[in-house]
Amino acid sequence: MLRLILKLGSQTNGLWNSIRSRFLIWQLDPYHPLLRTLSSRAPGTYHHSLVVGSLAEAAALRIGADARLVRVGALYHDIGKAKWPALFGENGLPSPHNHLAPLTSARYIIRHVADGVSMAQAHRLPAAVQDLIAQHHGTTSVRYFLDKAVAAGQLVSDTLFRYPGPRPQTPEAGILMLADCVEAAVRASQPADQGRIVALVTRLTEMRWAEGELADSGLTRTDLLEIQVAFRELLRSVYHTRPAYPPEVHLPALNHDRRLLPADGSPIAAPASDSSRHLT
Repeated sequence: MLRLILKLGSQTNGLWNSIRSRFLIWQLDPYHPLLRTLSSRAPGTYHHSLVVGSLAEAAALRIGADARLVRVGALYHDIGKAKWPALFGENGLPSPHNHLAPLTSARYIIRHVADGVSMAQAHRLPAAVQDLIAQHHGTTSVRYFLDKAVAAGQLVSDTLFRYPGPRPQTPEAGILMLADCVEAAVRASQPADQGRIVALVTRLTEMRWAEGELADSGLTRTDLLEIQVAFRELLRSVYHTRPAYPPEVHLPALNHDRRLLPADGSPIAAPASDSSRHLT
């Protein structure tokens, strides 16, 4: 009897995993209403999400985490930005932050997480994906606007500039947090050499570890080092240094250079007319 129960339980788990896998695949459809909204209203954010998805998937595969889940989560992690795309620099729109107080700006930025969770719930995205959206910033601070407030001599509390959390609760959420901050930093700095990419990846991932943001994720130090390797390898191919091409050579026109004519000096015959090739 016990053997039968265990067998049935195994079959049920297998069926559930199959259904879950298929459902996640459906969320990868670029024509999903949420992704279409994001790509049309916030194209810069959408492109960022695609690259984050590639980074997160590569890292998950390297450490044995759920690569499909984290790729789906990456696609949707910033959908809340579609509500106010101008607030986020990657979309290249006139920034309203020039006219806002630092704390007001920070609150708008922080709000995109709650907006994203609400949108995910409205579209019935899987609970695991909703969790990734909610956790991908953990309790980190919106450092740019915090520093701006301090520079302006404002007496502010650090907690007012922090995301409410929770911190990443799974390896996939931890990977997504790291991929998100690394992609944004590398894109912003446009590193001129591979050494700069290595330095950025190492500094940012180690900083999140030191801050304790990954303490509840289940990621180990060994995992972190493997994630760094995965990020570096992928980013090297995305931001590789292009070779310097020689100056463009302009060939002389055929009618003005006899060296390009047949050996007997006769002009090159024009192709026979073909009325079927003419477009009307």
